[in-house]
Parts: sequence; structure tokens; C-alpha cells
Amino acid sequence: MFSSIINIAKKEGRSATGCFYRDGTSSTSMSEEEIEKRWKYSFTNEDLLKETPASYSPLTFRQLKIFYDEVGMTLNDDTFASNLSLLTKDGVFNKIAELLSDKNHIGFIYARYNGKDKSSFSETVDFGNQCLLTAVEKLMYRLEAENRGVTEISSTTRSNKSLVDIDCLREAVYNALAHNDWLNGGVPSVYVYNDRIEIISYGGLPFGQTEENFFKGISKPRSEGFIRILRDLDFAERTGHGIPQIIAKYGKKAFNITDSFILVTLPYDSDVASKLVKNEHLNEHLEVKATDRENFVIQMIKDNPYITYDDVSSKLGVSIATVRRIFSALKKKGIIVGSRANKHDKWQLKTND
Repeated sequence: MFSSIINIAKKEGRSATGCFYRDGTSSTSMSEEEIEKRWKYSFTNEDLLKETPASYSPLTFRQLKIFYDEVGMTLNDDTFASNLSLLTKDGVFNKIAELLSDKNHIGFIYARYNGKDKSSFSETVDFGNQCLLTAVEKLMYRLEAENRGVTEISSTTRSNKSLVDIDCLREAVYNALAHNDWLNGGVPSVYVYNDRIEIISYGGLPFGQTEENFFKGISKPRSEGFIRILRDLDFAERTGHGIPQIIAKYGKKAFNITDSFILVTLPYDSDVASKLVKNEHLNEHLEVKATDRENFVIQMIKDNPYITYDDVSSKLGVSIATVRRIFSALKKKGIIVGSRANKHDKWQLKTND
């Protein structure tokens, strides 16, 4: 990963001996190739994702075509690569194509901690190494499953409140997907703590973007080609309301913007968190026995007793074999029981009577 800052020694100028980058407290000289790459990255509007050849092959696009089919747009096998800017000027697949291919070596990390810092690690899942649209979709399934809430009922109204605003969470994740610098090795990550969710993307603000315009929702895409596809498929909004929406709910303090990264912090609703602890007597009973993954499955069963292994696998981002082990452990612990109804498995939670 590299910063967008190039340090130039005035005496030597823009040369291999005059350009260097900081590595902690030390300085490292740059090659002519590195200088050119970083100069374009830092000080030009060129769409480097479009002009950088893919580093993985072969590339296939079955998942991308499914996403387009779902929004009523059918891709022509002969022309979609050029129409969607998936090719360099030399006619080879570019980095945008690699990001959207069925298989790649590009990550999108989820990590959970048992506390308010990283000292007590619980779990990590890399949703990447596949079409990033699929990766983000699975990540959001997982986050939605974790974003528990409470229902408040009065004589005239009924309202649902969650730990974090789901629309703001989705916008933060989608923004990390759209504006991460995918060329520098930085992998977007979502960190879930006991009191907040953090979403980090790398590369800072794109060249030409200012914090003022960023907060106003004035978009400055790092890659026009990539953002066009995300907008086609509703993974990026067109009206510029996403960032202002987060600010309206959580304030500008939710954003930590540096030259190297953008960190979005969404604190839990303290009232919801308190009521979850007090009111979810079933979970209080079960969580003594269950692991984090098992508790996620418990919540899914509460929402849908007919949930399938495939559903759980997709939402948790784990294999079918892992899901079978989770269900087996819950049955052995006496937490769930299974039955057969209308040719479908039905799961029930055992409670203290």
C-alpha cells in the first residue's frame, strides 16, 4: 500500500534519487516506474483502473451478468467488455474487469471483536476473492443479521429501532467499495465491536476532491468506469445523498479522513443496546452456551424457522460444511431442535420453561 504523498528533494527534482516515500520513520527511494505510477495516482484525473491490466486470469463474468439481468439489462457476450470499459487501450482486460470477475485475489474483510477495541478478537471472514458485487452483497447479509433491534409499541404507533441505521451502514459500505484505491493493495474492511461498527477504505480522497465537497455529497469518482457499473446496479447512488445522510444521523465526527484512508464510525444506539440486554431473555439464556456464529444462526432461526443451510452459508460467508457443524453443535447443546414440515426442515429454539 502506498500513500498519495510523494516527497521530492528540491535539489534532485523528479528523479529516482530525488523522489522517496516515507516508510514509518525511514525513507525509501523510488524507481522511475514507481514515480510515474504515484504521480498519475496523486496528481491526474486519469482512470487508472481502466488503463491498468488485470493481474489475474482467466476472467469470467457469470455473476456480473446475473446482476445486470436482475435490473432488466442483458449483456451482449460480444460487446459487454468494451461497452462497460473492461478493456485497456490495448484490448486486454483491465483492473475494473478483475474487480468484477467471478474469481480474483481481491479481498473485502469482515472482522468482529469481543469488546470495544482489538484486544479480544472473535472472528474474521474475507468475503472477497470473487466478484466484488457478490462479496458486498454477502457482507451486507451478515451485517443486517447482526444489526439487531427492538420494537416500540404505543397506543397509536409501532416503531422499529436498530443498533445502527441500516441505510447509513449500507451507504458507508457501498462508498468503501466505490472509492477505495484498488491499485495500492489496500483492502476495505468492516470492524464490528460491542459498541460500534467501523468501515475503512484506503487511498484517502481522490485527486481533485475536497472535504467540503465530500461532505456536501458532490461526488468525485476515483474511476468513472467502475462507478458507472456500480450505478447501473444500484451499488452507488446518483443523487449524492449518501454522505449527507450519514452526517445527518451521526455528524461529521463519524468521518476520519487522512491521505491514506477514510474511516467511518457508526456508534450503536445506546437505548437500543440497553433494551436488547434487558429484554432479550432468550438470548441471555442462549448466549451463555453459544459462540458468536451460533448466536447469529439463532437470530436467523428466530426470524425464519425454515431457513436453509444455503441461506445461512450465503449470509455468514462460510461453507455449507461449516454451517452443518454450527447446526450440529446447537443441536448437541440442546439449543435448537429440528423437525420436518411440508418437505422442509423447520428449526425451533428450546427455551427455559
